Amino acid sequence: MDAITAGICPNDAYVLDCAYHAGHAYAEIGKPDKALPQLRFYVLNALSSVPQKEPEEVLETRFVIAQMLAAAARTDEALTELEAIRPLLADAFGPESTQVRNLNRQIERMREGG
Repeated sequence: MDAITAGICPNDAYVLDCAYHAGHAYAEIGKPDKALPQLRFYVLNALSSVPQKEPEEVLETRFVIAQMLAAAARTDEALTELEAIRPLLADAFGPESTQVRNLNRQIERMREGG
């Protein structure tokens, strides 16, 4: 019996919390192949949950997804993710914020191959 047939929806707070913590834990120990499905599941379902998950938590998770893609030598996908979250960071913290400047540096390093 899977979660859906057991009456637990993918955007249930418990399910999302498990995916969030599992994904971030796998990321911390350097297991991108295990982290990415959990993190992506979380992002896909978090903003449709009731109550809705914090946008900052989703944004942070998307950044970790980019890091895991880079760690898995999937540089093009990592760059795509970083470039997608850049305007969201700029909206949240300002275009001249430390967060955006750091992200810009990371994007440049990745483009240069390092």
